[in-house]
Amino acid sequence: AQDDDERWLINQSVMKQLCSRSQAIIKRVLESRDDVKQHHDKYGMYGRRWNVGKDIEGLRQAIGGA
Repeated sequence: AQDDDERWLINQSVMKQLCSRSQAIIKRVLESRDDVKQHHDKYGMYGRRWNVGKDIEGLRQAIGGA
């Protein structure tokens, strides 16, 4: 991503929209991943509102989803 408008806070809500796994599984995986926290720290990505106004379909296409 070139700027903050293209960066996503990786959280349960976003992951639930991108995959069919349960909230419990998503939560467990995200909590076990230090690289997710490092990604957020690197770009100062904090707060529930970081992704507000962003297009989930654009993200889905960017990562090669259907």
